[in-house]
Amino acid sequence: MENLRGMVAREIERILDGLNKSIHFEVSSETNDVVIQVIDRQTGKIIRQIPPEELLNLRRSFQEVCGVLFDQVV
Repeated sequence: MENLRGMVAREIERILDGLNKSIHFEVSSETNDVVIQVIDRQTGKIIRQIPPEELLNLRRSFQEVCGVLFDQVV
């Protein structure tokens, strides 16, 4: 299975190289979501982010509300 993932990752990198784009993966320290960014190599600008920043903000807010409602000991 790991070999297949490596092959797929290399193929994606090859395709993005031809489009002058790069891909960046990270795990959000606040939500533990995997965040994927497609970046234009010439400008350094983020072309697309998955999940979008708005969704990450919504998730952070939801986690805060849940913490207030459910993490307090009575």
